[in-house]
Amino acid sequence: MSQLYQDPGIDNVLKKIAQLLEWRIRLELRDLRLHSLDQEDGPGYMESDEVVNKLLVNLSNRAENPDAAFKEASVSLFAWIVGQKKYSDLSNFPVFAVDGKSIFELPSAHNRTPRLAPVCSWHENLQPFVDLFPPEFILDDAFFQKVPDQEVWKHLNNLGIVRTDVIIFREATNLNTLSLELQGSNEAHEATTPFSVTDFVEREAIMERVRNSIDRGRLFWQFLTEYLIKVGHQSLEIQTIDCKSCGNPHNYYPAAWLERVRNYQWIRLGGDPRFTPDAKALANLLRGSDWKLSSLDENHALVEFLKAIRLTPSELRLEFIMNDKERETVIQKVAEVHQAVGGNWEPIEALAKRMENDGKASENIVRILEASDDELDQVVEELAERQAQEQRVNQNRALGQKVEKWVGDNLKDEGFKVAPVHTGADFMIEYDDLLTLDVTHGNREWWIEVKSARTERVKMSSKQTQNALDKKENFLLCVVPIPEDTDLNFETVRKNMRFIKNISKKFGNRVTELCEYIGGQEAVLINDPDDTSPGVELEGEIGKAEIRVQKSVWESDEAFPLEDLKAKLR
Repeated sequence: MSQLYQDPGIDNVLKKIAQLLEWRIRLELRDLRLHSLDQEDGPGYMESDEVVNKLLVNLSNRAENPDAAFKEASVSLFAWIVGQKKYSDLSNFPVFAVDGKSIFELPSAHNRTPRLAPVCSWHENLQPFVDLFPPEFILDDAFFQKVPDQEVWKHLNNLGIVRTDVIIFREATNLNTLSLELQGSNEAHEATTPFSVTDFVEREAIMERVRNSIDRGRLFWQFLTEYLIKVGHQSLEIQTIDCKSCGNPHNYYPAAWLERVRNYQWIRLGGDPRFTPDAKALANLLRGSDWKLSSLDENHALVEFLKAIRLTPSELRLEFIMNDKERETVIQKVAEVHQAVGGNWEPIEALAKRMENDGKASENIVRILEASDDELDQVVEELAERQAQEQRVNQNRALGQKVEKWVGDNLKDEGFKVAPVHTGADFMIEYDDLLTLDVTHGNREWWIEVKSARTERVKMSSKQTQNALDKKENFLLCVVPIPEDTDLNFETVRKNMRFIKNISKKFGNRVTELCEYIGGQEAVLINDPDDTSPGVELEGEIGKAEIRVQKSVWESDEAFPLEDLKAKLR
């Protein structure tokens, strides 16, 4: 008996796989109840693991000349191993790619570079971009058909056996390719500590496929703007890190793919020439495709992406909607505008900046083309005023972020939590709103309304006023004085900002009464000033009301600086 191959219940699936690989296993495995002559060959009892190991060896040997039997055996053995959760047996396991001819091995403990899982296991938002990825690097869908459980593929992804997504995260230290300011620098700049960056798999192979096809170029643009920057949106948030090479801090994008997309000639427009993604090349690529200009208004991440590749929405709009003849017409019209404003280029420059900043170049071009000679001055003046307003909004946004950081830094060591309150609207130009902060400490909570003071008073809407009345001492008004027509010096601003706790004490009876009426949506009319509210003025009309807090309030002894905030919240 000791000299017999014996069958301790080997799975029939393994026996069928053995037959595919021309191993006559059924002739070697005998039933335990059978007897044989002593001269019968055989090493003895054969366990299931021993059968699997021998199948793996046979499968690897057959990988050199793959045929239909090899493919069926590979899929079946893969499914059996996964079903038994014997994932270590997949180390160096030979599989075939979706192109039907390429063979590659799954990663081993020494080679952790997994290929892409079958397309059916990818997220549905990624599947439309499959043509970008070299098919020789994608596992054939036959493996998914045999193992159609998405959770299993997610687990295999987590184990590093295959990838079900194309975005990867890795560490970097080289700043030269990540920082716009260092582009073209002859010196090597290295960060003091490694930092995380995003990338996508098989980037170089993908870029080579893309540059050889107009259709793939359009698909690649769609992949960049509709998948990559949405899933990995933090890649377009500029970061700052210290450089140990030069000792200076550098701004950088944590996207390892960005420099290649920005500088590589991946846009093919027919014939041999290929182009980097400037406005004209991109417009020529996208014109005639399904891409819509409305994306520039609907997709904020797209606008940030354009900035990261040194483009503005208006540049792309201009190239996309205009042919050479239309462009000549605009140039001629701008010359007429120049003449109409007495040869003064300043409003022309303001108009150009406006068109560059707001992403609505086409709208402004139409206004210029349709304007009569008498209207040109007014059109330029209006557009310049809009530009000034938008600059103010952008300044508010930058200052609001600074205030949030200053308050957070001041309170972070005391166990406070500081978070901005998102009200669902952008900063209102007319109100000088910077932001609203929610500050918590244990069970206590404070509401800080931050206003920029460019004049002698700041406005509070009826809703903000009602918040102050409701929250009482837990409501703080923060005023950030900014003198008109001066450069924004953040350090000076930080020193001059003042907090007023329980501003509602400054409100008189008329303010309280007004808020009650507005809250009940009753019509009120403000005719007389409220003498009971020193430093606070009522202003409004039927159905709308605001108050104005005077400079005397935030310069009074009751107002306090940022350094005293911790003590005042105790």
